[in-house]
Formats: sequence, C-alpha cells, structure tokens
Amino acid sequence: MKKIGLLVLCILLIIIAISLAIFFKPSKITIKFMDGDEIINEMEVEKGDIISLPQLTKENYLFAGWYYKEQKLNKSVWFNHDAILTASWEEQPPQMTITYNTKGGREIAPSVINCNSSLNLPVPYKENYIFVSWLDASGNVINNETKLNCEDIILNAKWQRSSIDYDQKKSSYHSLSLEAALADVGIPKKFSGHTPNSNAITIYLFYGKECRHCHEFLAFMNTITAEYGQYFKMEAYEVWNNANNAKLMGEASTSLGEKATAVPYIIIGEKTFQGYSSGYDDSIKTAIMSLYNTPTTNRYDMLEELNIN
Repeated sequence: MKKIGLLVLCILLIIIAISLAIFFKPSKITIKFMDGDEIINEMEVEKGDIISLPQLTKENYLFAGWYYKEQKLNKSVWFNHDAILTASWEEQPPQMTITYNTKGGREIAPSVINCNSSLNLPVPYKENYIFVSWLDASGNVINNETKLNCEDIILNAKWQRSSIDYDQKKSSYHSLSLEAALADVGIPKKFSGHTPNSNAITIYLFYGKECRHCHEFLAFMNTITAEYGQYFKMEAYEVWNNANNAKLMGEASTSLGEKATAVPYIIIGEKTFQGYSSGYDDSIKTAIMSLYNTPTTNRYDMLEELNIN
C-alpha cells in the first residue's frame, strides 16, 4: 500500500510540475533586425504584440522591406516566438537634384532624377512673359537633349517680355547717359571723356533727382569712370518726376524676381543693388567686370528682357 501511495504522490508532483511549467511559461519574445550580417536593432516584446517595422535608408540603395525567412512582411507584424528579420535592398543608381529658379515665374519644385537618365524639363509660367529656355550658371542653354554631369544643378529661366498688353516702347521713357545724369543732379564731371569700347556692358540706373543716396552713387561712378569707363555705358532713368520711368523700374525689378522699393535701383546684368552705401563699391566693380567678361550671347540685358526696342 505504501508503494502505491508513493507512486500516486509522484504522479501528482509530475502533473503539478508540468502545470506550473505551462502556467509560468515566459510570455516575452525577442525580435532581431539584421542588415546583412549586422544586428542593427533588437527588441523584447510580448507574444502577439503588433510590431511596426522600421524604414531604412542607405546611399545608392532603395529599401525593399523586411523578410522573415523567405516571406516578405507587411509594415506591421506579430509573432508568438523569437524571430530574426532581414532587411532587403535594391541597388539604386546615383541621383541628382535639379533646382529651378523661375526668375519671378510660378515656382516649380526641384526634380530628383537618376543620373544619365533622359531629361523632361518643365515649362514655367510667368504672366505677360514668354519662356525662352533654361540656362545653367554659366549661361549655357539646357534642354531635354542636354547630357548633364552627375551633380546637383540650378537652372535659371530665361524670359522674353510678351508684346501682348504691353503698349509702351522705349520712346515712352526718358534715359540719360552718365554725363547727363551727373549734370542733372549737379555733380561736376571728373573724367575727360567716357568712351566705352564695342564690348561694353550697360548699367541701368533708376534714380530720384533729389535723392541723396542717388547722388552718392553717381559721385562714386564719377570717380571710377576714368579707370572703368571703357567697360560700361549707363542708361539712367529718373523716376521721382517721370511716371513712365517709374513704371519701367517696376517692370524691370519684376523681371528679375524682386520688387524695387528704393532708389537708386541699379541693374548690372542680373545683379541688382537697392539703395547705395560705400560698402557696395567693391561689389559694383566686381559686377561690372563679371558681366563684361561674360560672352555677349549669355548676358542678361534689362531692355532686351522686357522686349523694349
């Protein structure tokens, strides 16, 4: 009888041990995230918990998702056991970003394209203007047939003023040479002659006859003309007493993607200066020589831009 009792007791203990093992079985599992041979993340979660899978990035590769063994997973998964998840990648060719400077036209978001792929350049819109072409920083025309280097690039829109609804011609405005503008504000000329060469650029000045800063700018130009006079000619438009000239200043600044709010307003190619102080002097000299050294076919000219003949 004692042996039977011991046997029953042993059986009961085994049943209790199994029950306890089942009851207290760990409820947490470990999920490992692998990228190649590297463990990039490891987490401990409850069985059955929903796991949001992370998104990865790698230069020149496109993340293709997570795999468990041979099965591709959705964005969120759950497991009842430990698991190792493996990242999958697709090789991606190098890319470049094209940024569009519409020069006052409707904004266009940058394009990210694969290097050496065919171009599909957008056509921008600007009220009262006709789009001519895209230009790179050196003034070269860029179109869908152009082969670009594999590097980020900024393209600048070139526009031509539409003749539609534009009834004013150059004869409607009144411009003065540098010598005449100096005389207009009462500044004695310091140079003996102003003889621009055949390749000279045009500086456009919008000024007010009684404007102190305009006088200071003209006085500065008076002092550098002996040295720089061969490189430029000036067309000066008085705007405080001439409504047509004032309108032209507004049109000119709009074509450059800005709003002129002060005089003097100085245009040297696509470089502009609003107001004047002696701190501008070196920048003005640099702008003159930079435009002068630019091939004439690539120069921005304000009157040509506005299609004023």
